[in-house]
Amino acid sequence: MQIRTATHKDVPRLKTIWDLCFPDGEEYIDLFFRLRFKPEEALVLEEEENGQRQIAAMLFMPPASVGLAGTFYPAAYIYAVATHPDAQGKGFSTRLLAAAHDHLQAQGMALSLLAPGSKSLFDFYRNRGFVTAFSMTEYTVPAKEGNWEGQMAPADPAAYHQAREAAFHTLPLFVRWQTDAVVHQQALSATLGGGVMAIEAGGHNGFAIVEKEKNTLLFKELIWPKADFTPAVQYLLRILGGDTAKVRLPVGEAYPVDELPYPCEVVPRAMAKWYIPTPKAADGFADGYLAFIME
Repeated sequence: MQIRTATHKDVPRLKTIWDLCFPDGEEYIDLFFRLRFKPEEALVLEEEENGQRQIAAMLFMPPASVGLAGTFYPAAYIYAVATHPDAQGKGFSTRLLAAAHDHLQAQGMALSLLAPGSKSLFDFYRNRGFVTAFSMTEYTVPAKEGNWEGQMAPADPAAYHQAREAAFHTLPLFVRWQTDAVVHQQALSATLGGGVMAIEAGGHNGFAIVEKEKNTLLFKELIWPKADFTPAVQYLLRILGGDTAKVRLPVGEAYPVDELPYPCEVVPRAMAKWYIPTPKAADGFADGYLAFIME
């Protein structure tokens, strides 16, 4: 058994493992490897069988930056941890995670992040040193009849990144992505009936990352003034179609509750593992903001 960083020659095998382990489809997988994959940000575990080495497990570690009480820490987002079905049950993912932690610490990362794919996996990763650190408030907004007018256009990734930074950098715990993450998200959302959009509606301007899931419009992120977001949401429902919108916002964002009579719930979204002594401001805090994660 050997664990090493990936190479471009590994891509066909990595795509095969991804396709066997996740229900994402060929287009999703191709977009990741075209727009986000960097060999030095991936680890693979090779198993020797009949004198031949074959990749049996993989994970990816794109960089991020985590703001906590005004200080930003270098971080990595651990993603697509997977073991080929023929090699499952051997503890390879656990070994690969341990190697990733050693690798990231050696790279000077202060922490790693990941988003469990199911509720049960929160316990799996909790037993491996992660703690729940990020949550979302998710509003359910039904489509309403009306003359909802506005304008929208694909957002410039740099402009979106700048607006996101201005809107969220003062949150108690905030994950800053690089611009290439916005470019990838823009291409990915476009395949799902949406996009990374610049929006004008109801006398306000803002941005949103929107995807369509059957008759539901999912706002993976909404950058909007502290005002009623109904005009923007209803405008996009009218243009893109759908009978319901799911709008994800940071926990504790002060939108006018009296004007937003929509049901909402706080949903745990992601976990963190600190490699340095856990800063006091992060100890026990579970309402950080981590949006438009690959999931």
